[in-house]
Amino acid sequence: MTHSGDLEDLARRGGVIARAPKHLDDTGRHRSRESGCYRCPGRELVDMYSSVDVHNYLQELDIPHEVFKFSGRAGSIQRAAAALGLEPKQLARVELFRIDGEPSIVIVPGDREVDITKLKGVTGGQGVERIASDEIPPLTGYHTGDTPPVAHKTEMPAYIDYYTLREDVIYTGSGEPAAILKIRSYDLVRATGGEIVDVLTSTEEGEEE
Repeated sequence: MTHSGDLEDLARRGGVIARAPKHLDDTGRHRSRESGCYRCPGRELVDMYSSVDVHNYLQELDIPHEVFKFSGRAGSIQRAAAALGLEPKQLARVELFRIDGEPSIVIVPGDREVDITKLKGVTGGQGVERIASDEIPPLTGYHTGDTPPVAHKTEMPAYIDYYTLREDVIYTGSGEPAAILKIRSYDLVRATGGEIVDVLTSTEEGEEE
């Protein structure tokens, strides 16, 4: 489903449909097949994915979505929200955790944090830890900070905090640093097969829930 008004509005802000970064081909794979990538210094070459893979995955599931590219790198939830004219809480962040040794994704609002104790409770896991940033690309196929909610290299269970779904439309990672995925909350649940849970840290007294 395409919302022309949203496209026109984003175009005025400098947004365009996302394309793969120049050091990747149109499918998101590295153009160079050497042992490392100059855009990924200090790391082994990982056959990286891009927003093209995210788009294709959602298209195969017949799930409505849009992928936009910013005029520059978003860099952070705050900058991405500002570029879209939104608040950070209206964006979703994809985080990775290891639960009893197995990787899982947790999707939360951009302005909130995961409560490890709650995550243990809803998953039944005894050992829960955040996955180190340098382990994320080999697991997902995407650079740390750009992780989308779907189309990962490794199949992983997903948990979506219910507070993320308060917005009818969700903006989240698309797999590239200068692009963002727009998807309806209902379709995010369908696409990920995610379990809806309560895993956020408590807000400070007086803060709006």
